[in-house]
Amino acid sequence: AYKRVEETCGVTFGEPYLERLREGTTISDSEPPCRALHLASLLQPAESVEYAHQLQRAIFLDGYDWNDPETYE
Repeated sequence: AYKRVEETCGVTFGEPYLERLREGTTISDSEPPCRALHLASLLQPAESVEYAHQLQRAIFLDGYDWNDPETYE
C-alpha cells in the first residue's frame, strides 16, 4: 500500500522504513503515536504540529519503531 500512498500524495518513504517492511519487523500499531501526539498537544500545544511532523519523519523516513518508547523522546 505504501506505493499507492507515494503515488497519490507525492511523498517518498525512506529506505530504513521500507527495509523494516521487507523484513516483516514492523507492527503498524497507531496507538503509541496517538498517545504521544495527544500528550504533546496537552503539554505544548503550540509545538504539537511540529512534533507530529518530526514523528512522521522519524517513523516513515528514518525507520524508527512506532512501538519503541525512545522514538517519542
